Amino acid sequence: MRSDTGLLSWLAGAPADVRIAFRRLRRRPAFTASAVLIFGLGTGFSTAIAGVYQALFLRPLPYADESRLTAVVSTFPDDKGKPQELVASGFDYLSWKAARSFDSWGAHTVQDLSVLLGDRMERVNAESVTASLFTTLGTRAMLGRLPSEDDERQGADVAVLSCEFWQRLGGDSTMVGRSLRIDGRPFLVIGVMQPGFTTLFQKSDLYVPLLLNPANQPPSQRRIYAVVARLAPGVRPEQAASELAGISRRLGSEFPDTDRGWGVIVKPLREQYFGARRPLFRVLMGGVGLVLLIGCANLAHLSLAGALARRGEFALRSVLGAARAHLLRQQAAESLLLALGGGAAGLAIAVAAIKLLLGIDPAIARLAGPVHLSVPLAGFALLVAVAASFLGLAAP
Repeated sequence: MRSDTGLLSWLAGAPADVRIAFRRLRRRPAFTASAVLIFGLGTGFSTAIAGVYQALFLRPLPYADESRLTAVVSTFPDDKGKPQELVASGFDYLSWKAARSFDSWGAHTVQDLSVLLGDRMERVNAESVTASLFTTLGTRAMLGRLPSEDDERQGADVAVLSCEFWQRLGGDSTMVGRSLRIDGRPFLVIGVMQPGFTTLFQKSDLYVPLLLNPANQPPSQRRIYAVVARLAPGVRPEQAASELAGISRRLGSEFPDTDRGWGVIVKPLREQYFGARRPLFRVLMGGVGLVLLIGCANLAHLSLAGALARRGEFALRSVLGAARAHLLRQQAAESLLLALGGGAAGLAIAVAAIKLLLGIDPAIARLAGPVHLSVPLAGFALLVAVAASFLGLAAP
């Protein structure tokens, strides 16, 4: 009971200590501004990096059952014998589909197409995609339907619009079923994709069928297709890679002019498209942490100088009966106020820092998608600011 009464008494004095701490900080504007700036910069950049990192590596991919999705990549050794990752040929793609380690396959390639909009032609970002790509990714159309294998076999001139391009055209649901002139030919619009949809993180305005069949894909060195495949249940990427390696060796023996020396690897989809950026974010986070620690050390020196200057005040208050817990509570109140100020400044800085990070590399912006401050990120910012403030001010 005594301990509970003591705790309540200690807490009851907290509001008064906050007011005292606020007045003390206001009397030291240079120190207060320096502390808030140090905590704000460290908190802001840490929060921005954490937000972009979360978008790249922790946010669920916008595809069904992403754990089974893999990128299938051709490889060819460079001058030093190190395998270089490259896109695939249509012939290789069709040969790989014989592997029993996968449930479904898909391929796509990027191209520019001209679309007649009213009385003017406009170049748009487009993709040629196999009908099976949509099935493999587990996506659906928002309006209408997606290309089918019958469309591929018949070579049908059909097109699917992205939601954003459809909205640019007026966002009219009657667009499905109408004709759109693409590269001088009429294409039937059969569907509109879900908002924000991307095929393997490649944003496009429209999608047309990719015609890949043994009749039009002989062995060739023309490698322009990105390939994704969905593992069969219970199959690990290593098993699938082993089966595909056997197919690749056979192709190298049968078609030495086009396939000798080529290999194949299988990677989880996230690792293929995001993995190369992970070391960059580790370096950035380490650098920001180092700067924050240096700032805390500098702040600790300033705090120590202030504490030495007030040594006589503390001694007098102790003689007059001020308990050590009371003095510590005031110090904690000062740290908390600086943390709140640094956290608020950090949130403002984080907004600009996120734009800066996404602007450094367009590929990161494309892969991460929209990154916004959220409640978890705001909590992270406050936690960093509180930890930094107590580290910087408690060191003396």
